[in-house]
Amino acid sequence: MLIVKLGSIGDVVHALPCLEVMRSLDEPPEVFWAVGELCYPLLKDDPRLKGVILIKKESIKVALRKCSFFPLLRELRGSIRELRSRDFDVVFDLHGDLKSALVSLLSRSSFRFTFCDASEGNPLLLKRVPCREESVHVVERYLDVVRKFFNLSLKKAPYASVFVSEKARSVVSLKFGELFKKRIVSLIPSSSWESKSWLYDRWERLSAKLNELGFKPVVIGGSDASSLELPGALNLAGRMTLEETCAFLKRSFLAIGLDTGPTHISASLGVPTIALFGPIPPWRNSPWGPRVKVLYHSVGCNPCRKRSCRERKCMRSIEVEEVLEAIHELTALAL
Repeated sequence: MLIVKLGSIGDVVHALPCLEVMRSLDEPPEVFWAVGELCYPLLKDDPRLKGVILIKKESIKVALRKCSFFPLLRELRGSIRELRSRDFDVVFDLHGDLKSALVSLLSRSSFRFTFCDASEGNPLLLKRVPCREESVHVVERYLDVVRKFFNLSLKKAPYASVFVSEKARSVVSLKFGELFKKRIVSLIPSSSWESKSWLYDRWERLSAKLNELGFKPVVIGGSDASSLELPGALNLAGRMTLEETCAFLKRSFLAIGLDTGPTHISASLGVPTIALFGPIPPWRNSPWGPRVKVLYHSVGCNPCRKRSCRERKCMRSIEVEEVLEAIHELTALAL
């Protein structure tokens, strides 16, 4: 059985409940996962998977844009060989676009299913499974494919953690052992979408307040946040691998972040997580975890799903005081 979910990080995390459900069946199937380069480290050591197939997602994207079929096959030669050597009975395409449809087709499986929101011609190559009326969140929409195939009556998708390897735990403990004696609040202030950004001065005020409250703010995430200087905060952005970031989040007391990969990872790990949402609808894409608080305000133009926005009214509407109140709700600390 093959899951095709190529990325991004948040999307892969949202597909993990499907894996969790399949592994909990009376007769769990052997599950492989086809994934892109960015998210490969998240899955490569996961014991719930029989194997992980690396797909050169960016190469597929470029080749499709140029309509270069034969160069694409050369780029994917190794992946195609592995896909075809496994003789998959069933493919669940949870990515739902033309790239993933191509990967699903290359598997040569006769039974290929995708979810109700699949687009870009994907449903022409796969069978689209209708969503239940109550399946609003994308996690539920992905799981509807599994529900349908296995005839499951499961009402709500379970929470499913990202796997954190012992090696990553050891490396992080060795690097930051003394730091973990403090109550770490992981701050995740960077996103590939400009429209998701929160104001810099609010991150400053939040960091200063966290120090006053006895927390240790630590900036994590991509290297684009490595130059961010916040009062009393340690900046580790760009200094950890994705596996190490997972291990670090697992040891955090709390995480506060934008709608981006590490925030979704944090939520999946059961860490108290505050997510700041603006252009993306939280009722569909919020972090899936047991201890999550989403801050979101409707300002008339959102959710717009735009990557760029000069005004960012939706993100400006989130105040520092709201974040502090959310901290109180999640941690039961007197502020």
